[in-house]
Amino acid sequence: MRFHQLIEVGLLLLLLLAIIYIWQQYKTIKKLNKLRKDSRRIKERYMEFIELLPLTVIELGPEGKITFLNSVGYDMLEITNYDIEQGVLLNEMILKDQQQQFTEDFLYVLEGGLNKGQEYVLRSKSGVRYSIIIYFSRIINNRVTEGVRGVILDVSSIKELERKSFQVVIDTEERERKRFSEDLHDGLGPMLSTIKLYINQMNKSIVSDKERMELLDFTNDLIDEAINSTRTIANNILPSSIGDNGLWSAITAFCNNIEQTGTIRFVLVNNTDLHFSKNVENSIYRIIIELVNNTIKHAQAEQINISFELENETVKIEYSDDGVGINYELGKGLGLKNIKNRCKSLNGQYRIYNEDGMRFELIIPIVEIIE
Repeated sequence: MRFHQLIEVGLLLLLLLAIIYIWQQYKTIKKLNKLRKDSRRIKERYMEFIELLPLTVIELGPEGKITFLNSVGYDMLEITNYDIEQGVLLNEMILKDQQQQFTEDFLYVLEGGLNKGQEYVLRSKSGVRYSIIIYFSRIINNRVTEGVRGVILDVSSIKELERKSFQVVIDTEERERKRFSEDLHDGLGPMLSTIKLYINQMNKSIVSDKERMELLDFTNDLIDEAINSTRTIANNILPSSIGDNGLWSAITAFCNNIEQTGTIRFVLVNNTDLHFSKNVENSIYRIIIELVNNTIKHAQAEQINISFELENETVKIEYSDDGVGINYELGKGLGLKNIKNRCKSLNGQYRIYNEDGMRFELIIPIVEIIE
């Protein structure tokens, strides 16, 4: 009887142990299922997150083949899941002369090196080029390196912006050089020509001592004006005579200085009372003195006529001489180009006539030039 009781007790204990084991296994399986579920949820959230990123997320195996891409990466590289299954080496999509450097950088990261971002040029499957920066880190699972994971930043637009910014700097420098050249030609050029004219007059034997002294005084005044204009060009401001007295007074003073040589006469008429902006005054002044300079040099003229008139909401500027007219071969030089460029900057319409000498006409809308 006692033996049977012992057997029953033993069986009960075994049953209890089995129940405890099964319960523990159940709890373990439940935990594992929860971990799997949590892991799946984390992976899903990870995938959702990387799909929201505006950059390429990529994984490479230890041999450098692409094992994972987000949708941005598929679009950039223009490859499919089938391509990845067949095996795509990222190195082969890097510009040929950068492939060796990429391989060295990849192996360095694979061995535990720190990647701080490397620049490459990548070509998509169809040949589109991208300037990129790659950031990689190792993928380690159970202390085994399984590859690298990272992001690819497309910096093509930044590089293009840098290129355009650099081009803007170059264009700006070129415009400044051109402006400097024009200012030297239009500002100092006519003054130096007039100084030379005075000196030639002084060297003539028919000039009296009194006239020679007057010419010397005029030359000295012009040299002072040339010095001031040099300062003006250096400081990128208006000619001093304009800044001090206004446009018409500056034109009158300039013409009077030349008229003192006795080589040419001026008839000046101003029927406007408008105040132009400083930049407009500077441009008109440069146009006038360049025209005068061309007449003195080439036209063999005896008289120059300059007039400012108001006409139908425009300012009409007329310049004429009684010389031999324009030699268009000479007109291809910097002087005529500068005149044309300055007319365009004023949004003006200009015409040049060869009839009984030369006549130049410039019409500028008032709205473009008044202060």
